[in-house]
Amino acid sequence: MGRTGRLLASLAAGMTLVAGCVTTMNSDPNRVRLDDHQSRIERLERAQKSSPQASGDVQSRLTFLENEIKAVRKAFADSQVTIDGLVERVESLQALLNESDTNLSRLRKRGVEVDRALEDLANRIEAEVRELADRIKKMGGQ
Repeated sequence: MGRTGRLLASLAAGMTLVAGCVTTMNSDPNRVRLDDHQSRIERLERAQKSSPQASGDVQSRLTFLENEIKAVRKAFADSQVTIDGLVERVESLQALLNESDTNLSRLRKRGVEVDRALEDLANRIEAEVRELADRIKKMGGQ
């Protein structure tokens, strides 16, 4: 296996590694690019076997593909940092939501207790008003 063959094999292995690292969240665009590069490599390998004089063109295409793979890896690494930050933010917001739910439940319980206390107070006042009205009637009737 010549230098170009080893380079192609390394490039294919690198693409396989990158393809295996791509997450479900951002796999579509990166997967499409990697598949495109894989098919280009396969075409280059076939071209090299059929036409040895095209090795200069093959080398320049390989260099281009290597640069593209580096760009895909960088984009993946950058998106992973963004994803990690978003995961932290979601976890923080979830904790805040849980705390808010707990506080709301506590306030609702207190609201029910206050409503009951106000209803009891209104009933007692109403009973006292009736009692006073009865006393006044009795006093007026004598």
